[in-house]
Amino acid sequence: MKELKLFGKKGCAKCESTKNKIEHLKKEISQNFSFDYYDLDTLDGLTEGSYYGVYQIPTTIIVENGIVVKRWEGIIPPTEELLEILERG
Repeated sequence: MKELKLFGKKGCAKCESTKNKIEHLKKEISQNFSFDYYDLDTLDGLTEGSYYGVYQIPTTIIVENGIVVKRWEGIIPPTEELLEILERG
């Protein structure tokens, strides 16, 4: 199963927009993927962000079988790219 991880902070408009986009996609597409949001203002968020080398917000990462397959830093991921990666087997 693919894992989608979003790293952001409260008050970040791009972070909220990305989060809303991902939540919408989760409802719309048939592929099963997990989605986790990490607030970098929390210890858990900082710990996970450190593990993945997150330095910009928002950072969106797709992980499959423990391997990072795609990463976007400081931008809202394009819907077409998200769909392409999430829907491929």
